Amino acid sequence: MSESSYLPERKIEIDKEGFPVFSGLRADDETLLFEYAKNLKRSVEGENKFPLITKCGGVEVWVESFDCPLVAQSIRAFSETSCEWVFPGGYSAKVSHNQMSVDRWERLHAFIGKDEIPAVFSRKAQAEFLSKINVETFRPQPYWPNVDEVSSASRWDSAYREEKQGWEMGGVNPALSHYGLPSLLQEGSSVLVPGAGRGHDAEWISQRKAKVTALDFSPLAQAEFRMSYPTSSVEYRSDDVFEYLKASSESFDGIFEHTIFCAINPSRRLEYLDGVYNALKADGIYFGLFFQLSWVGGPPFGLTQWELNELIKDRFNIKAWEIAEGSHPRRKGRELWAVLQKKS
Repeated sequence: MSESSYLPERKIEIDKEGFPVFSGLRADDETLLFEYAKNLKRSVEGENKFPLITKCGGVEVWVESFDCPLVAQSIRAFSETSCEWVFPGGYSAKVSHNQMSVDRWERLHAFIGKDEIPAVFSRKAQAEFLSKINVETFRPQPYWPNVDEVSSASRWDSAYREEKQGWEMGGVNPALSHYGLPSLLQEGSSVLVPGAGRGHDAEWISQRKAKVTALDFSPLAQAEFRMSYPTSSVEYRSDDVFEYLKASSESFDGIFEHTIFCAINPSRRLEYLDGVYNALKADGIYFGLFFQLSWVGGPPFGLTQWELNELIKDRFNIKAWEIAEGSHPRRKGRELWAVLQKKS
């Protein structure tokens, strides 16, 4: 169970307000809503990096949430040190004020219970909470506390030497081979693969008649790519990814995402997206697989669809966006396939 998580055949979609959605319609049955929230747990017991499962109508399902799977609609039992967060259907959980953290959008979060179920305030609930708390003394911790800088050659060289890379699959990401290259990319398009690692994805893309540049912080990753693919046409570069993107204005038709967005310090995500935008040609395509993860710590660092949408909305138009099909078993339910086109 450490390599893959059990996920039921059926899934349930949770909208940005924390309500289950069936056939495009938001559920409002109080009994079902309570059942959903009460039964939320990790698909692997004790492993807070794994997807969530729950029950709806007595049927076990896995959870695909656009934002946090729990969105508090109100609070009650307020005191100087804690309050209850109340979710759709009336399910509630006690949260200490010092448990709360605040994200870059100034939304208050908490992790609920032993399985650390991610929760966030709705706007209404947050306004209610802030009207009761002493805002002069309330000091929520940052959502990403004490994150070390991980964007260095020595950091990633060490990871390759230790051979403890959770991202390594020994070949192309099966979800990429399932979807293939976006139709917006023509034969002969120039494609950058940042955070290329041992280069399996870069090599696969190059075999689809694309001109591929692979890029990684780690010189050791570059050397191992050359050992595995000695006759490859891929141009592999070892460089600081952020600096390379800044210096590559309008150089690429496409940029492929796999494991770099979740590996960089979350505080640098906007900087990274600015670099991606800069390096793409007009109408260029930023595409690939984004980990949908909900926990504090990393790398890999967590990300929700809500967060990604907020980060890209001023830079890219969405051409495709869905929980990926064809993922490796240990990634099932945790990869978002997105095709994003550079805005002019």
